[in-house]
Amino acid sequence: YKIYLDNTLKETGNWTNGALTISIDGLEAGTHNCTCVLYDTAGTQATDEVWITVYDVTPPVVVGPPDLTYNESATGNQLTWNASDLHPGTYTIYRNGSIVQNGVWTTATNITINVDGLAPGNYNYTLVVQDEAGNKQSDYVWVTVQPNPLPELAIQKSLLLGVFAILGLLAMRRPRKKA
Repeated sequence: YKIYLDNTLKETGNWTNGALTISIDGLEAGTHNCTCVLYDTAGTQATDEVWITVYDVTPPVVVGPPDLTYNESATGNQLTWNASDLHPGTYTIYRNGSIVQNGVWTTATNITINVDGLAPGNYNYTLVVQDEAGNKQSDYVWVTVQPNPLPELAIQKSLLLGVFAILGLLAMRRPRKKA
């Protein structure tokens, strides 16, 4: 007998009687052909063909960044995810439920979005990746934008001290009323 898997000889041997088996573990997603050819002692052959469909049911793996907090005027703020899958496909990034970026991803490429320029507040960024078979995985990150800190009070203290000094001097120079 001879057993072919996707037209490649996988096994050969002598068959006496009964079932022949071959392991199909490890086949990639897709359709595969298995052909068994049996020979009898007279050299006559019989052939049987089986089609095997392997479905990809494994979702991609996503490693996301930690939550991010920054002041509203800060720059260089970005979120970067690492997604991996044997058959990568597309990605979509949502901010508070609305699409802000999408595209095609590969396992060797990080998915990054710049989050500068947001008004103070809290923002939910969600990444959804989908492989070629339609399996999905997601990850979310909270971005908190804080208002810029107030300017240093030292300048204001000096100005206030100067105003009080002038008022004090004016009060001392004020003419006295004669009685």
